[in-house]
Order: sequence, then C-alpha cells, then structure tokens
Amino acid sequence: MTMQQHLSVLMLCVFSCLTTAATQPDYVPPLASEAKAVPDMFPEEIKKAKEDAERVRYSVMIGSHDFDNLEKEANEINQQYSKKKISGDEFYNRLFLMVPLISGKLQIPDLIEWTKAKPNSYAAWYVLGRQYLELTMNIRGGKWASETSAEEFEEMDKYGNLARDTLLQSLPLHPKPLPTYRGLIATANYMHTPKSSKEVSFGEKTCLFIQAISIRLHDSICPKPDNSNNKQYTQLDYLKAAIQADPDVTIVYSTYFFYNSPRWGGSYEPLDELVSQAKLSGAMSPKNLAQLEGEFLALRAEDASLLDQNPTGSAELYIKAFDASPEPEHIEWLYAGARAAKKAHNVDLAFNIYNKIIGTREGEHIAIFYRGIIFMEEKNDAAHYFADQIAAAKLGDMYAQNNIGYFYLTGEKGFPLDLLQAKGWLTLSANQGFQHSKDKLAIVEAKLAEQSANKKAR
Repeated sequence: MTMQQHLSVLMLCVFSCLTTAATQPDYVPPLASEAKAVPDMFPEEIKKAKEDAERVRYSVMIGSHDFDNLEKEANEINQQYSKKKISGDEFYNRLFLMVPLISGKLQIPDLIEWTKAKPNSYAAWYVLGRQYLELTMNIRGGKWASETSAEEFEEMDKYGNLARDTLLQSLPLHPKPLPTYRGLIATANYMHTPKSSKEVSFGEKTCLFIQAISIRLHDSICPKPDNSNNKQYTQLDYLKAAIQADPDVTIVYSTYFFYNSPRWGGSYEPLDELVSQAKLSGAMSPKNLAQLEGEFLALRAEDASLLDQNPTGSAELYIKAFDASPEPEHIEWLYAGARAAKKAHNVDLAFNIYNKIIGTREGEHIAIFYRGIIFMEEKNDAAHYFADQIAAAKLGDMYAQNNIGYFYLTGEKGFPLDLLQAKGWLTLSANQGFQHSKDKLAIVEAKLAEQSANKKAR
C-alpha cells in the first residue's frame, strides 16, 4: 500500500470516527423515577402562595363580618410598623392582603358594613377605597384609552370617584398612610371626565374634608387656610407626602413612576431626577435604593418593548435592572429580557440571559429548558440540548418531561423504544396539566393495551 493510500485510509477513519462520535449519544436516557413530580417552589413562589391563602382568609372574615378580629390584626400590623419591626413596604403589602380583589363588587356591601361598624378604622376605609380602585382598573383592563368605550369611561369615573372619596376618608386616620398615598396616585389616572369650573377641585375637596374633621396632615397635602382653595393636589404632592412620612419606602415611588411614564403621557426625565434626589438624600437604605433603581429600569424596559418596539433595547434594560437589584424575586426581569431578545430574534442575547439565570440560582428549570431549545435549533448542538432537556425534566419541568416521554415513545434520538418509560414521563407531565402529554399518553395506553392483548392471544 502506497503512502497516499495509507493517508486516504487514515483520513477515512478519522472522518468515520468523527461522524460516529457526533451521532452517538453521550448521555444516558433518564428514568421517570429519577424526576420530580413538580418543580420545587422558590422562596418568592412560596411567599406568593402564602399571601394568596392569607387574602382568602381575610375575605372569609370580611364576609362573616368578623370586624373585631380584622381590627385586631390590622392594629397588630400598625404596631409592628410604628415600632419599626416591619418596613413601610411590608406595612403596605400586609395591609393590601386585606383587599378582597377577586370578589369584585360582591364584597363591597360587607366592606361598607366594616366602615359603619368601625368608623375610625384606617384599615376599613383603606380596604374599601382600594377595592373601589380595583374595580375601576378592571373596567379598563389592559386596553389603551382609544380602545375604551364611552360607557366604560363612565363606569370608571363612577368607581374612580368612589375610590378617591373613600381613600380620602382614610387619609387622616393614620399618621403615615402610605397605602392611601399610593392609592390616590393610582386613582388620579383613572379619572376620565373633565371637571367643570363650578366643581370643587380634587385639592379643595381633600383639604376641606381634612379641615372639617379638624385633623392636621403634612403641609404638602393640606396647605395653609389662606390658599387652600387655590391648590390642586397632584400625584407628586402625594409622593412627597409619602416620602416625608417614610423616606425609605419604595412602593409609592414605583407607583408614581408607572403612572407618570410615557405610556400615561409622562416622560422619563422627571422620574430620573426623582431617583437622583433619592440617592442624594441619603435617607433610603442601600437595598431599597437599589430596588428603586432596578424598578425604574424595568419600567423603561417594558416601555421599550411596548411603546418603542425595540425588543433588543428592552432586553438590555432588563439586564441592567437585575444587575442594579439582583434579588431572587427580580429574576423575573431576566426572563422578561429573554422573551424580548427572542422577539427581536437576537438568539445570542437570549442565550446569554438564560445562562445568567442558570448561574444565578440552582433549579431554574425554565431557563434550562429554553437554553436547550437554543442549543438544538440555533447552535445545532444535540449533546447540550439533551443534557438540558434531561436536567430540566428531572427538575420537574413538564415541557421537558413531555419531550423525554416522546423520545421513549418513538425510540428517537438514541432513546430505546420503551412504552413504560414513555408512560412514566408523560404521566408526570400530564399530571401538571400539559395537554400534549395527555394526548400522547392516550396513544401509549392504547399501544400497551394492544401489546397485552397480543400476549394473551399467543
């Protein structure tokens, strides 16, 4: 054999070996018994589940007119806040759980009864006002003003006025009514009908009501008597009052940012200035300041996608938002960034974001699953695709479990044809509600029944 022939054989061997290595799976097909039935819950998901249960419990108490115990719990929350055992944001979050939300108009009569039974209760008046606000927001939903009918605007005005007037009732009943300030900021954006010159202004009504019950509030809310009839109270007035009451609160800032962003006819410049002022004041804790900056960037990211049709810019802003406040509950910003990147067909950016999520916290099965899809569809990397699919499936991801079940059902991708394993994986996915797995499971059951019948016939 000549040297040239030796080289030809050698090259053929190398090519054959490389081809074989590329087609041979370097993974072990997993067993259904190795997988979790459902993914583990992350701390923020556990917190959300507890809050949902707490809201239901409060709704039952409201429906049964258990006002004494409602007051007892509200007073405990107030005391914890006044003694600085909980933050202003936590004070808002815990009191907000008393708002029924999902019951709509059904519990309005019960909430009115609470205010009658406890007329000096801050919680009673706030919860009723906040429920009216919820009704106002639900009428419009996610629609733009141009998509909202005149009848819907009229209904919004009705409940918006009720929300405003009821929240004003709560205003003097607490020394630091942060939830009320937040509610009044939001309410202003849902008032549609222009006021006539003969009507008492929002600002006049606020101050006259406060004066009528002889309770003094912050100067930024209730001005001196000599100009009380000339001032129109703005959302900024309520934000300033909240900052004066508690400069370390973020929830009122974020509400003000949202309702004064470009989607509501505002602009970013004054909002950016507020963030700068918060930094310069030195009154906000580093963690809350970071959260404030992160929320502002996340808002801009959402607007970049929604208003500017710039999904790549949106994704980059979401990354900056998370980097500003890299708390576990803000990983959702990274997922939003990945969705924006995919919308822009920026595969590399989406891939990098999924890597960032996976590197930030263990068990992020959704990011692992979608990274695997990119490995297969965009990078033609079958080995890493299957590694991610298997990892996600074992973590309880129902989409990955469905895929593994399908591979066992068809015997594709190096998986053995194994109907029992297919049944196991598809059952795991179907039990989490994935319809495609339910459909495939019916096919598997039919094949198993056919096999059983054939064995008996022999």
